Amino acid sequence: MKKLSKLAVVCMVICSSVFWSVTCFATILDTKHNLSVSGPATVKAQTEQQVCIFCHTPHNANPAVPLWNHQVTTATYTMYNSVTMDAPEPAGPGSSALLCLSCHDGTIAVGSVHAGTITMLGTKTDGTMPDGLSNLGINLGDDHPINIPISLSDGQLVSPLPTDPVHLDEEGKVQCISCHDVHDNTYPPFLVKSDLSSDLRYGGALCLSCHNMRGWEGSAHQEATEAEITEEGTVASKACRGCHMVHGSQGYGERLLCSEEQACINCHNGVVAQDIGSMLNYFSAHPIDLTGLHNPTETWDLDTQRHAECWDCHNGHAAGNITYHPSALAGQWGIEPQYFAPWTDASSFQVISEVTKEYHLCFKCHSSRAYGVNPPVSPSRSMQFSNSDQPQTNVVRDFNPGNAAVHSIYQPNPRAGTVGLNGLINGWTWSSILTCSDCHGSANAQDPAGPHGSSSRFILKGDWLYLPDEDPTLTGVPGTGDHLCFDCHDYNLYVSGMSTSGTLFIKSSGKNLHALHMNFNKSVERGVIGCSSCHSAVPHGWNKRALIVEDGDPAPYRQSQYQLKILYWPSTPGSWDTDNCNTECHRGYHWG
Repeated sequence: MKKLSKLAVVCMVICSSVFWSVTCFATILDTKHNLSVSGPATVKAQTEQQVCIFCHTPHNANPAVPLWNHQVTTATYTMYNSVTMDAPEPAGPGSSALLCLSCHDGTIAVGSVHAGTITMLGTKTDGTMPDGLSNLGINLGDDHPINIPISLSDGQLVSPLPTDPVHLDEEGKVQCISCHDVHDNTYPPFLVKSDLSSDLRYGGALCLSCHNMRGWEGSAHQEATEAEITEEGTVASKACRGCHMVHGSQGYGERLLCSEEQACINCHNGVVAQDIGSMLNYFSAHPIDLTGLHNPTETWDLDTQRHAECWDCHNGHAAGNITYHPSALAGQWGIEPQYFAPWTDASSFQVISEVTKEYHLCFKCHSSRAYGVNPPVSPSRSMQFSNSDQPQTNVVRDFNPGNAAVHSIYQPNPRAGTVGLNGLINGWTWSSILTCSDCHGSANAQDPAGPHGSSSRFILKGDWLYLPDEDPTLTGVPGTGDHLCFDCHDYNLYVSGMSTSGTLFIKSSGKNLHALHMNFNKSVERGVIGCSSCHSAVPHGWNKRALIVEDGDPAPYRQSQYQLKILYWPSTPGSWDTDNCNTECHRGYHWG
């Protein structure tokens, strides 16, 4: 056994009789807190053999309790603050934290004790702690908050149990010693207990002593034990530490995230989890490159700068929890519009604390609640089309269930059950209720679900081409069977004309008029005819039956090169004739 100095022996007696068990000295010998010449770390004394002297003295203590020997810092600190922190921002660290910071804030030499200065190795030239995570500096804004009480107001914080090694100080506040035991490194880095739960699979046990995040139990991140093993274990075993840095979040700000979007992409890169990062670089994608805009307490209003960061859609604590629906959006808030008349904006918006429908989330941004009566220019259209000055449409008005025609996201289509109307495929029916991500998502079916990004315009799962001046291959002409519309609508019916059943656009003689028009390319000057020649280019919904757009209807709904006019709608479905329509094609005669 190493020969101990008289001071060390005295310190051992103090440890056993006043502050901690006799094992404290034995356990500290092999840790970085043994700063004597026998210490195992880089930072250690050049010749000093005494172990306890760097912190403790039996006489002339500074301050008197707990017989402190090291010079105490007098620095002024920037403390952690966040919009999500209910406790008031403290003026500075607590008294016990100041003792730790006497070395760890980098303002006082490590060897600066009450009686003088011990010569150290491994320090900076002024004797202070070398740069790194152990040197916290005087800006504690990127470290877990200290000297604060635990607020129990929202149920996501709890006081640690009396039997829990995690503990508050005498004033009921969180301090360094709440999580760290400076004399025992059984659970690095000097934690008071393991950060693994008893089954050694799910991590975060230490954090969960105080943090009770809604949806965490059973979430994807809590249970992701099948993810690729890293040097620190699985996603589940890393738990909170996979996204949050307790110390030194490098100025990324609130909530101690290791970065902004990169905190998610570090795993969602195709190696540990599904590759979302690559999708965000596709031709059309939700923009995540805005920095520092997301606020968990935000409520969108006209003064909010529009942003689409990962956590605007996903709650990392609850995401993937199958007790929520939709599980990928678990724990997020959203919007439910209320209507009073067809083809009108919502009369009011109800805030939903936890979304139960996908559109609840989408309407946070894509509604007049977010942008008022002046919709912004569409990001997709400004990048991709010559008529880039066109604003977005009012999506909430588009999906108004009272509209004459709508892709239904609220309730079954009101025309469900109409005789002869069954030209759908892949399990879709006219009673189906759609979600936004049924159409918006990657055009590559192998990519993860969700509207993260796509190689097609408007983050669509397939091409939807409707501007003759931009692309002559309009959706609906022969050869476009892989375009978006035909994920649901039967290409063989609407374009190839292999059947006349399933469409109400039938000539009185029985001809399938959809297929007849789509295949009519006999005249160059008339151009090709695609879906958008008659139907709205914004297929969410429209104020005329069958999404028909006529001459004089506004852009961007009407993109047709033809001057279509419905003279009268047939009273009996499936009994169209030439004189129903007046276009530059018909003009009193018909073809085909």
